[in-house]
Amino acid sequence: MQTNKINKIDGGTETINKIYTSSTEILDYEDLSIQHLIKSRAWMKLNEYEKIGAAYQYVRDEVKFGYNKSDDIPASQVLSDGYGQCNTKGNNQGHALI
Repeated sequence: MQTNKINKIDGGTETINKIYTSSTEILDYEDLSIQHLIKSRAWMKLNEYEKIGAAYQYVRDEVKFGYNKSDDIPASQVLSDGYGQCNTKGNNQGHALI
């Protein structure tokens, strides 16, 4: 059974499925480095559609392609490394969806 939570977005409320907004070992969006990135890019001021685009473009354009030590490293480690492959770079795209 999936539970929902209410998030305040741009003055309105949107129901977002909790399963997609929970921090995990790999999608560790609560990590300070990720929070700093989100804040420095002002992504929280964007609407949901713009957040997705901003995260996608950041990972595509600013995280270089390269093979990390493992496929199951957290998004914060990929940011720290400065490079990733398709699946590890994808971990980073999730952080702006929160």
